[in-house]
Amino acid sequence: MGDAQVGEGVDDDETLRDGVAKTYGRGRDALAQSLRCGDPELHHEWRKRAKYTWYHVRLLDDAAPSLLGPLEERFHDLSDALGDAHDLHVLATGLDGDPSGHGGRELVDGVLVVVHGVYDELIRRATSLGRRLYVEEPDAFADRLVSYRRVWSDAGDERDVGELAAVT
Repeated sequence: MGDAQVGEGVDDDETLRDGVAKTYGRGRDALAQSLRCGDPELHHEWRKRAKYTWYHVRLLDDAAPSLLGPLEERFHDLSDALGDAHDLHVLATGLDGDPSGHGGRELVDGVLVVVHGVYDELIRRATSLGRRLYVEEPDAFADRLVSYRRVWSDAGDERDVGELAAVT
C-alpha cells in the first residue's frame, strides 16, 4: 500500500469498524450455516463472505504487517480452498449430468469418486481453518483491526525489533 494511509476516504474509525464487523459477522454466519447444512451452495456463499473479509484485512495489512500479514494469508487460503471446492462441485455436476458426453457412466463414476474425495478434503480443511478464523465475535474482530489502524496512524510504520542488529 506504500505511503497511502489505511482507510483513506473513510470518514472515521466507526465507519471502518462497522464495515469490518458486518463483513466478518456475515462470514461467521455463513460458516455456521455451512456447518449445519453442508450444502455446496452454502460453501460457495461462505467463500464470498470470507473473500470480503480477506479484502478488509488486506487493506489494513500495513497497519500491523507482522500480525495482519499471516491473517490475510489465512483468509486468502480459506477463500481459495472454498473456491476450488466450488469448482469441483460444478465439475461433478456437469459430469454427472452428461456421462455419455464424458466417456460413459463407468468412467464418470470413477472420476466422481476422486472429485468427491478431494472436495470433501477441501471442505474439511476449510472448516478447520474457518473455525479458527471466525472464533472472535464480529465487534471484537473489528475493534482489533481498527485499533491496529489507530496505532499505525499515531506511531507510524511497524519496524523490525529484536536484537542489536535490527537497529544498527
